[in-house]
Order: sequence, then C-alpha cells, then structure tokens
Amino acid sequence: MPKVLRHTFLTLVVGWTGSWSGLACADDSSFSLAAQRYRQGDFREAAALFADCLVDDQHGTAAHFYLAECQMQLGEYGAARDIYRNLLGASENSFEAQALFRAGEAAWLSGHVAEAQVALQRFVREHPHDRSAAYAFTYLGDLAIEVEKLLDEAAGLERDGRFDGALAAYHELIDRGQASSLRAEALRRGARLHQRLNQYPEARRLFEQLLREFPTSPHAAESIAGLASIHDSEGKTSKARTRRRELVAKFPQSAQAPEAAYWLARAAADEKDSAPAAQYVAWLLDELETRESPTARQRQLWAQAVCLQCQLAAAEKRWQVVEETAAGALEQLPQGTDQVRVEFWLAEAEFRTGRLDEARSRFGQLEERTVGIVEAWVAMVPLRRAQLAARRQQWTEVLRLVERIDREHPYFPLQVEVDYLRGRALAGRGEMIAAREAYGRVLNSDATDDSETAAMAQWMIGETFFHQRDYAQARAAYLAVIERQAFSDWQARAALQVGKCWELENRWDEAQAMYLQALERWPGAVPEPQLQARLKWAESRTNTRR
Repeated sequence: MPKVLRHTFLTLVVGWTGSWSGLACADDSSFSLAAQRYRQGDFREAAALFADCLVDDQHGTAAHFYLAECQMQLGEYGAARDIYRNLLGASENSFEAQALFRAGEAAWLSGHVAEAQVALQRFVREHPHDRSAAYAFTYLGDLAIEVEKLLDEAAGLERDGRFDGALAAYHELIDRGQASSLRAEALRRGARLHQRLNQYPEARRLFEQLLREFPTSPHAAESIAGLASIHDSEGKTSKARTRRRELVAKFPQSAQAPEAAYWLARAAADEKDSAPAAQYVAWLLDELETRESPTARQRQLWAQAVCLQCQLAAAEKRWQVVEETAAGALEQLPQGTDQVRVEFWLAEAEFRTGRLDEARSRFGQLEERTVGIVEAWVAMVPLRRAQLAARRQQWTEVLRLVERIDREHPYFPLQVEVDYLRGRALAGRGEMIAAREAYGRVLNSDATDDSETAAMAQWMIGETFFHQRDYAQARAAYLAVIERQAFSDWQARAALQVGKCWELENRWDEAQAMYLQALERWPGAVPEPQLQARLKWAESRTNTRR
C-alpha cells in the first residue's frame, strides 16, 4: 500500500475511535468481539466475526463497512471495493461519506483508477468539509500524476517505434473513463497512431469518441480533419467532404480549417463546379492573410490556393485575371517550388493573350527552374517552348524539346500535342514519311476523338502529300477532314486544298465545284476570302477554255 494511503487509513481509524468505543459497549457480544479483534490487529478473525453479523438488522450496515475495513488491512482490495460500492446504494447509511471515500481508495488499490477518480471527485464535491477531503485531493493529484506519467511513457514507446506497447498504454488511459484533458490527449494520440498504422476503423472510433466526449476540445478540429483523411483513404469522398465542411463551419480559426477549405476547393474544381471552388479559395486566401504567424504549411496552402485561383480563371478563359493574380502573388513568394508554380501561370497567361515574346522568355527561364520538380504541369513548359519554336519554324529545337518530353514525361496526358508538333517539325525538315507516322499516332489516340487536334493532324497529312505533289493522296487526306471531322474552319481549309489539287491537275470544273460547295456549306469560315478568290480564278479558267 502506498504511504499516502497507509497514512490516510490510520488517521481514519483514529478518527473513528469513538465509534468503536460505542460499539464495544453495545449489548452484542459478537459485534463487540469483532471490534476487539480488529483493535488487536487480528483482521482475519475480525473479518470472520463481522461476516457473522451481516444479517443483524441492528449492526448490518456497520458490519458491512468494518468487514470491508478488515479486507483493506488484509490487502483484499477487490472484495473491499465491492462492499463499499454496495454500501453507497444502501438506505439510512450513516457510513455514506466514509464508504464513498474508501470506495475510491479500494478502487485505486485494486487497479480501477478511473473508478477511483470518479469516487474521490464525488466525495470532495458532496463532502467538501469532511476531515478526509484533504486526503481525497491528495489522492486525485497523485492519480493525475500517474495518468500523466503513463501518457509520457506511451509517447516514449511511440517515439521508439514500439507501437503495440504505445497503443496498449493509450487504450489503458482511455479505458479509465475519466473525463479530463489527459484522457482527451490519450484519445487524440491513440487515434493518430492507429491512423498512421493504416488501422482506420480503430482510428475512426477514437476520433469519433473524442468528438462525443470533448466536442469543444482544442483537439476537436484535428479529430474532424483526421476523420476526413480516413474517409479519403477508404474511398468515401462524400463523407470526407462533409467532415471538411463541418470543420470549416465550426472551427474556422483552427489550424486545420485552411487545409480543409483547400481540399474542398480542389474537389469542386475537379468536378467543374467553379462557384463553390471559387468561394472556398477566396475564403482561404482572406483567412490566411489575416493570420499573424502562419505556419510553413499554411504559407504553402496560400501559394497553392493562388494556383487554384489561376486554374479556375483559366478554365473560364479569363486570362487577364490569371495574369493579375499570378503577378501579384509572385511579389509575396520566396524563391522555391511555390514561386515556380505561380510563375508558370503568369507565363501561360502571356502565351494565351498573344504576348509571345514575353511568354518565350519566361518559359525559357522556367525550363531551368523546374529541374527536380516532379509534377504533372512541368511537362507543359517544354510543350509551350516547342509550340513557340514551331511558330518560328525552328524545327531542330522543336524536335529537341519533344524528345525531352518523351524522355522525362512518358505518361504526359497531352502526348497527342507532342506528336502533332513532332509531325510538323519532321515535315518542316522534309521528312514526310516520318511526319505522317507522327500524325497517325495523333489520329489513333483515344485522346483525340472528335478533337480539333485530330482535324489538324489529318489536314497536315494532306499537306505532306501535297508538298510531295502526290495530289491524289493529298486529296484523299483532305477529304477525310471534310467527311470525318466537325470543325468548320478546318473543313473549309481542307476544301480549299482539295480545290488546289484539282487545279494542279487542270481539272477546273471539279475545283470550281469544290469552292462553291465550301462557300455554301461553311459561310464565314476563316478561309472564306481565299475560297472566293480561288473560285473566281477557277471560273476564269473555265470560261477561257470555253
């Protein structure tokens, strides 16, 4: 028995001496003899005598209490605990206060620490002026120290990688049932460790338990974030979003709220639901700008939110907004990956708005700055550089860049654009067969079904035959654009080239018919002026022949 318990027990015995004297004078030789044996320290004999008195209406309650006292002295704490607990529910119990206090002691000594805390806290609450209240407070302090020590030991086991031992210690603390900050901490640490070990059902149960028992705890926001992450890992995206919305709504000032808002914005953006995505991004940027000392992760979230804001504006072709957003953010970002991401959006805005010299310069700088960054968007840098080089007919540079994409980004989603550029570069170098092979890969890709890139590639195949003066093959390729594609400008361009093929074969009637058909079928198309000019020329040649 710990010293503090021994001291308390002896004090109680001295305090209750008067009661023992009264009992000894009672006209009950069995009870009196039991008391005498107790005073003599013969606790085993006293316990047997008190047990015989249990059915006595006059001394039944006292006999129960003092039997438990004997068992405490004999170290039979579990048996004593049961008796004290039964006494707490007895009517007309003059031992209520003593039984409650001793129930707490017995519970602690028998290993039921949570029960001990509950009993002792109830004792000091209901009997604050009892002579044993000071000892109860001492016990509660010792219990808190013991719990804190166990929590530290569990944390040490976790740091050492002894996860089973750490979890056992956390669950021991949790099972004690005492509502306290240390219990909340045990729930939090246990849940996080289970999550770290991919033990999602156990982690989810502890996070949910923490939220039920401590809904306003400083750990509540972290628990909701943990549940959202677990739902994501389990593929339950709808539940994950519900938890994140709850987190942002209930704990907007928490450390976890910005992260939740970012992922809600990302999810909405992925589903092309731009309104809520924009709302969460705006909230996130405003919230982070008001925080005096943002963490490194929160600064990263701010940069990512800026990129997402650019992405949302780009999806709506608001390139001026993209440029203004990116340019403003660059001034606030330190050198690093986040700054490079934002600068990409600035370069993209320059490219899309036709500021090609500025875009060419910025993408050139990004080529070096993206080295070592393994993210999907990085492949766009050499792709844009290749497209800009193609505008200047720098075919060797185009091939160098597309080969770099092949080598460094073998699963690039825009591979059809790469093959299209490869075809143009090869054709520009006069390698027509290789060019057609590259265009063929574009047409055979599932990614180009019903796309403008497919129409362009088919048209370029016609161009390769045209430049080789194989007009029959060229005509067939151009007709495939007209018959299989659905982009009026390219269909009209193809019709123009078909007409030219007929012209070069001196078949002016067929050329005239093709030009007329194109002008009727695609009025307002880009090549309309050329079609009108070629029609007049074909008509003049026809009239001349007649």
